[in-house]
Amino acid sequence: LPVFALPRCGTIRPLDELDRNHRDPDPRGLVKLYEPPKKNAKYVMGIDVAGGIIGWDSARRTSTDLETDNSAIEIIRVGNGRDIADLQVAEYAAPIQAEDVVEIAVLLGRLYCGNSEYGEALCIIETNPGPGLLTHQNMVQDHSYTNMWRWEQLGSIAPTLAYSYGWSSNKSTLHYLWSRFSRHVVKKLLRIKSPHLQQEMNNLQVDPVKTFPQPSGQGGHDDRVRAMATAIWAAHGWALGEERPEPEKITGSDKPRNWQASDCSFEQMKDEWEEAFQRMLND
Repeated sequence: LPVFALPRCGTIRPLDELDRNHRDPDPRGLVKLYEPPKKNAKYVMGIDVAGGIIGWDSARRTSTDLETDNSAIEIIRVGNGRDIADLQVAEYAAPIQAEDVVEIAVLLGRLYCGNSEYGEALCIIETNPGPGLLTHQNMVQDHSYTNMWRWEQLGSIAPTLAYSYGWSSNKSTLHYLWSRFSRHVVKKLLRIKSPHLQQEMNNLQVDPVKTFPQPSGQGGHDDRVRAMATAIWAAHGWALGEERPEPEKITGSDKPRNWQASDCSFEQMKDEWEEAFQRMLND
């Protein structure tokens, strides 16, 4: 698969063989594609935006850059939430600013459009708090990227769509996000390809004050994890309710019978109804 370097906003170059063989341990500024786009697949893109460094360039990075939060993009091919896991297909992370994320996100979102009628992957951005609203507005207004996730009101029994877009983080929503994401991972419904995302997850530690685990040690990051968690949330339409279980298939004698097309008598029909009712009680 092609690997791209984006040292500056708007600059895209394929890595040459020397870059590939060197295997730079610092992945920042590189777009990693783990699977080619598929026409019949459903894709979701999660974006976690950081304050970033003005004019950051991977060619002129320093050791102090490693402590700066990254703006991260994660794209998944969506599974069914039961026996087909979500698959991580692309990743980007770098300490760049909110508006510098835009062109990269638009490129990847349209590359992994899949079967979307918009020609774009569904995009969810953390717009509050933080500078993510700038990313959202720029994608929509300057690049006509319209397949944006719409916020769901979680304060009612039946979640409803709000008039605002993007993920809004607070104590309650982060608690829901981590609870659902961690359960999804434990159930092996996410296939992770990036060792850097896996490392971030391994370095997280539970903080009794925070509702979303924090990176352990100085200079740790959770940007990729937050981007991935929101992508999975948007992919499966999670709200307060539990995931919808797969409907049980009715087989054998439990299949509904077409009585009008049968030749049984009224007495036989009553007997069969009684037997079916007793089976339901026993189950």
